Amino acid sequence: MKVSLTDQEDNGLMSQMKNTAKSKKKYGNQNGNGSGGNGQGDGGNYDGSSPRNDEDYEYSPPSSPNVSVSPSVFNGLGTLGYVFLGLFIVLLAVLIFYLFVNNKRDGKKIVHINLEEQAPSEIPLSELQRLLQEALSKGDYRGAIRIYFIFIIRDLSQKNWIRWEKDKTNFQYLREMNGKPEYNLFNQSVGYFEIIWYGKREIDQPTFEKIKPEFTRLLDKLGVH
Repeated sequence: MKVSLTDQEDNGLMSQMKNTAKSKKKYGNQNGNGSGGNGQGDGGNYDGSSPRNDEDYEYSPPSSPNVSVSPSVFNGLGTLGYVFLGLFIVLLAVLIFYLFVNNKRDGKKIVHINLEEQAPSEIPLSELQRLLQEALSKGDYRGAIRIYFIFIIRDLSQKNWIRWEKDKTNFQYLREMNGKPEYNLFNQSVGYFEIIWYGKREIDQPTFEKIKPEFTRLLDKLGVH
């Protein structure tokens, strides 16, 4: 029995056959020897011996990577958030200023000294003078008496008239000063210092001005200025 095709069906069949032939030419005969993975395929390998037909190859541009960009961390900040952020930046700047700028005075970094632990002979004279002025500016006259006494111990130690030790008492220093011309002045300074500092006596400015000469006379005689 003969089956006749319409023109439309005939054209569709011819188009399908052409596409099938082109696919075989492009990828090789997949029904032949090339399907076993043994390297014997004869359809998909181009050996360069004949010119390449550009119609047989299709160019597929590389796809762009799917990169997701997270929103800025500041996008969610409201007006109040920006205010707090600004305050944080200001406080950070103040902290940096205090740590790296305010600790320098006259081009020299201020040295913080533990007067309880460090030997007086190792404390710079300029640092003791700074501490004295600081105590006086605050009205800490009891602290100023202490600084005056450290001036004295520092100079006596540098002259090797006494030997400073952390656990030594002032009365041990008096025994070491026995026979020295400055003994009496040192004895008076020790007495005032013991009462005011170790006795925890707070003094006002008029009282300080009366006691101060007992220390400055000895310092002048020792040559400490």
